[in-house]
Amino acid sequence: MGNTRSKESRNHGVEVGESNGSLVMLKESKVKASVLDLQSLQLSQLNVQNLASGLGKYLREINLSCNELTDIQELFLALRDHDFSHQISNLNLSSNKFSSLSLDFFPNLLELDLKNNNLQVLPKSITNLSRLELLDVSNNQLISLPNDISKMEALVTLELNNNKLTCLPAAISKLKHLRTLSLEDCPLIAEAPPQTKPSSLPSLRELSARVLVRHGIPVSKNSIPVEVSNYLESVNTCTFCNGPYFEHFTTRYRFVTKGVYYLALEHSLCTNHWDSEKKRILSIFLPSPSTAPQKLPSLSSTSSPILSTSPPNFPRLRKPSLPRTSIEYSSSPRSLISIGEYKSMSRNNSNILRESH
Repeated sequence: MGNTRSKESRNHGVEVGESNGSLVMLKESKVKASVLDLQSLQLSQLNVQNLASGLGKYLREINLSCNELTDIQELFLALRDHDFSHQISNLNLSSNKFSSLSLDFFPNLLELDLKNNNLQVLPKSITNLSRLELLDVSNNQLISLPNDISKMEALVTLELNNNKLTCLPAAISKLKHLRTLSLEDCPLIAEAPPQTKPSSLPSLRELSARVLVRHGIPVSKNSIPVEVSNYLESVNTCTFCNGPYFEHFTTRYRFVTKGVYYLALEHSLCTNHWDSEKKRILSIFLPSPSTAPQKLPSLSSTSSPILSTSPPNFPRLRKPSLPRTSIEYSSSPRSLISIGEYKSMSRNNSNILRESH
């Protein structure tokens, strides 16, 4: 595409910068407006037959920083509908007003910039970004990080400056490639708070859900109520045994030195696996507890589902054979002798004793 020209209207002005055949930069003029009124857009000499698919195949980065955005769900849906979201590698949403966010649409992100927003928790879907290398969430209101952050195994740089974090999840120690960790101006604790035990046992609902998740039993969303489906999706992972838990868990702390920081690593346990550092180390060398994930063995050689409405096919048991008795009844209903005694008496011409009536 050749050199572009900028046009400025009476009310709104838009400057179209060099596109280089793949990128068009739009800059709003000094006159601000609530809606960008684009009056001139030159996209010549791109050699595309379909505008949406033609432009989308070049799209790699999205920069929406320094706005006042609170929700961009419609934009994300549009990108997904045109099958563009999977090719986005860099996403910059910094300096906006996001308090919540969904990142299900960008599975192949390499860099994500969310600094200078109003996030209190990170979206649960962020742990699905297994290829993400850089995450910047500085200057937010974060009070915790996801317990399964270890799933972001490619993470190299993690910027957490100026948040309300007092500790980090223990799973962060499993990030093998993490090289840069910034926690400036975070109120990190220097000693563990008093240990508290859960006030009650897990509910029957949670125990049932734990069994389903622990054994990988498939459950169709169409066969259960919506609230049950949402409950199953809210599952958390124990940082010790990787078993599931929901609202009932036990918290333990372990302190480590990471660079210039003395960090409290928070262990969220599905049960009281250990309550001291000595017991924690000892438990590492013990067999996996019963709370760890355990796939159920196949019930048959066929591909039948684990949950079935048909009765179980138990093996047929043989009727046990009774030992032969050595007792023989005589013609009289009240008289009985053993076979051996009968033969011995017959041989000796003895009289058979009969019970008197």
